[in-house]
Amino acid sequence: MDRSGEYLAFNEAAKLLNVSGFTLRGRIAAGELTVWVDPLDRRRRLLRRRDLDRYARPRRREVAPIPT
Repeated sequence: MDRSGEYLAFNEAAKLLNVSGFTLRGRIAAGELTVWVDPLDRRRRLLRRRDLDRYARPRRREVAPIPT
């Protein structure tokens, strides 16, 4: 696996998204992000850069109309 920019370490991913490690773990547990095991060091977890970029994009929020 070529990690030259395609994958980020857990702490780098949290810093990129500007969230805590707890929040990042929650997003992984919720299935919003996928974590990969580093084949060179099985203790290390990696996140794919394009997944993080897609997650970080602003999402359109549905807003309920104000009742009149």
